[in-house]
Amino acid sequence: RATVEKLGERLAQVKVLQDAGRYKAGLELARELEPQVSATAYLPLQAELRYYMGWLLQQQGQAKDGIGQLEQAFDLAESSRSDRARLQVLAKLIHAFANNGRPEEAERWGKVALAILKRLGGEPTLAFDLMGNLGTSALLQGRYQEAWDYFERARALAQATLKPEDPKHAKVSFGLGLTAMRMGDFSKAIPLLRDSLQQTEAVKGKQHPESGTRHTNLAPPYRESGDLQRALR
Repeated sequence: RATVEKLGERLAQVKVLQDAGRYKAGLELARELEPQVSATAYLPLQAELRYYMGWLLQQQGQAKDGIGQLEQAFDLAESSRSDRARLQVLAKLIHAFANNGRPEEAERWGKVALAILKRLGGEPTLAFDLMGNLGTSALLQGRYQEAWDYFERARALAQATLKPEDPKHAKVSFGLGLTAMRMGDFSKAIPLLRDSLQQTEAVKGKQHPESGTRHTNLAPPYRESGDLQRALR
């Protein structure tokens, strides 16, 4: 028990590095812990490690390896019979499949995740992540109204359960802004994407990788609406 608790604290450090955008350092620590975590034979801990490794690999462009780790995390969560862990992993798997040209798998696992969420009877934080990633999946497949509806559900959950400074608010604004942009509504997209940028910089800092992503996606609606100077900046 003492070993598991100690390793759990070290995995919490991996999450801190991940949240701070220090993906390389997070992955290095996760790989350092991998032999010790495997030696415990404690499935929930192993699932958590694979979950972090999968997402960190995704964030560094190693999509195939990242998906493989997330699939292992799901299998371990399944073996440990933890619906909460299953749902946590599936939310990330849906995002990974949708962003790497595997929309059918994203949709199929989305249905499984919604069934698990219903069985849990709540879990607002996990429900938020799932709605956001289902929105992203629908967006990437060109189902814009469906994407908008998922992001609106995520926004309602965020407003009801999260503190104003929580970075998840920025993710909702970002998703809604991207959807409005794809629908050609630049007057709606620009304020949403600008809010997302400001929220991300306020919480995570101007040098966080997500701040760069916000800038990248704010440029096109400025360009399309004729504001070339802001788009260039």
